[in-house]
Amino acid sequence: MNVRPGETGVTLWREVYERLAREIRGGAFAPGQQLPPDTELAKDYGVARQTMRRALSALRNQGMLRIEQGRGTFVTDQPLAFRIGGTIFLDQNLRALNILGRRRILGIELSTASSDVARKLGVGTGDSITGVRVKATADGQDIGVGENVFAVSSFPDLTQICEELFQTQAHLSFPELIKNCGRKGLHRATIRIGARPPTLYEEQSLNIDRTEYVIETISSIVDGDKSPCFLSFMSYPSSRVCFHLDEEISLI
Repeated sequence: MNVRPGETGVTLWREVYERLAREIRGGAFAPGQQLPPDTELAKDYGVARQTMRRALSALRNQGMLRIEQGRGTFVTDQPLAFRIGGTIFLDQNLRALNILGRRRILGIELSTASSDVARKLGVGTGDSITGVRVKATADGQDIGVGENVFAVSSFPDLTQICEELFQTQAHLSFPELIKNCGRKGLHRATIRIGARPPTLYEEQSLNIDRTEYVIETISSIVDGDKSPCFLSFMSYPSSRVCFHLDEEISLI
């Protein structure tokens, strides 16, 4: 590189930011490519490390760079474009994109239903529920983390099935598990979508920086008779995933 910022009248960090942005847009750094350490970049550009850090921070804020904890700074990939529809789930999206996807169980927790969860699952407040924490990957990259929640009374054998999948770390398709329990015609009844800063758990599980927002989805899944099946709470890194909503889905 060996670029030396000149006297252009532009604040030095801003000039470095603009030059790096041009190089990224011009293909000098490919999507997904790791950047050299900031000390090396600062030396190449002939600026102080703090100046380079400010320029890199601005590029992250613009979505051109992302940080992976413990790995470094990378050029942002084109986010995966997922459709959200009444009957379209993660596995269908990944197959449509010809991407190898995997969803595995991180943990299982038994608890009792709050009034809100009970209402959505069609059971009584305080009834037993199971929360299955999951992580989704696409071609080996972390793209989502969250939890699926179901009523034990609705699926008496499902907790044990999930325990076995957890022990073997087998691929999990929750809609397929529900179908195998005899429920047909699964579809999203409602979905809520929002954006927020990540929790510490999400930062660590998704290997993202605390400055990167996550896209949060909360879905209510029912069967063909409109009987509640499970609730899905998922968080996705905003640099890796974007969504297109189909018209038949109901937003709340």
